[in-house]
Amino acid sequence: MSKLEENNLRYQLNNAIDNVITERRIINKLHNKRHRYPKIPEFVKLIILPMDLFDPFNKKQTDIRGTSVIRKLYKSFDVACIPITIPTEKDSPKANSIKKQIEIMIKLNSSRNFLKYYGISNTIDTLIMIKEWAELGNLKEVYDNYNISWNVK
Repeated sequence: MSKLEENNLRYQLNNAIDNVITERRIINKLHNKRHRYPKIPEFVKLIILPMDLFDPFNKKQTDIRGTSVIRKLYKSFDVACIPITIPTEKDSPKANSIKKQIEIMIKLNSSRNFLKYYGISNTIDTLIMIKEWAELGNLKEVYDNYNISWNVK
């Protein structure tokens, strides 16, 4: 084998090793991100995959409310994504309270007078409650921002 062929082979080998190292770093980053997703508690029956939530086509300034409520699309419906914290301890008072609230929201889904509850999703570092998007804001915001007669209220 000539010196030129040997150098060429060494160069190709070094490139292959660099590619393997780069790919391994990418795999490690993806693996670490995957494990940062919080666990959804067992009592949650309606689970929405993060890949089923999309940004709306017609973005508006009101798509973000406060510091944390964000408008997304789920099955062509406008939904509100609300970050929540559910304790991991099964019998904690807060977890039991959230469980009862979710059960009530599921029962109220059949009524047209309440915002629909779709389920729970998870994003990196956060659990997200998915509810129907209220275009005009919450009830207090509607009362504050629109002149509604007392009889209508």
